[in-house]
Amino acid sequence: MSTGQPGGLGFQGTPDSYLFEPLSESFPEEQHRKMRDGRWYPTLITLGSGRILTVTGLSEVLTAAGGPQDNRLTEVYSRSNGWMSSLTFIVSGK
Repeated sequence: MSTGQPGGLGFQGTPDSYLFEPLSESFPEEQHRKMRDGRWYPTLITLGSGRILTVTGLSEVLTAAGGPQDNRLTEVYSRSNGWMSSLTFIVSGK
């Protein structure tokens, strides 16, 4: 799976995700799925169940000053349900 690409102005992520089909070596358009919020450079983790967890990345929403904003929403993908929001978290150390 490939998620989040740069979009818009500056460092904004897009909410797009694409499943890779190894047999055709392509990202078919019918496998295109939208996440709830944009992500640029997110982390993807394949879970034991086959679902995919995505966290972090830069949101498509900019801060009031026009700068990048971390995406604090976690989302889980499954082929049967698409993207589902899980929980939000607080990024510390900033």
